[in-house]
Amino acid sequence: MVEHLTFINFGNEEIEDKKVDLIDKIKAFNNHIPGVIDAQAGENFKEGFDFGISIRFKDKKSFEEYIPHPKHQEVASLLREMEMSDFTVVDFEF
Repeated sequence: MVEHLTFINFGNEEIEDKKVDLIDKIKAFNNHIPGVIDAQAGENFKEGFDFGISIRFKDKKSFEEYIPHPKHQEVASLLREMEMSDFTVVDFEF
């Protein structure tokens, strides 16, 4: 399995309405992207990054196919629209 974690800060404070849409789109990965076992996202309630995303894949091949998938690209576009100012990604296999 592969775990893909993304932690994000946003540069724009006026994006609250878009966060709900973002979370819904990410959770929909479970139903629309082959090889996704689980996809979760939400706002951080402690200090640190503003937002977190966790996506679990059945294997590395599924993860590699996820990157160009149109549903992933739709979320990437939304994140740019939301003025993602800083992010870090951690990917590991277990």
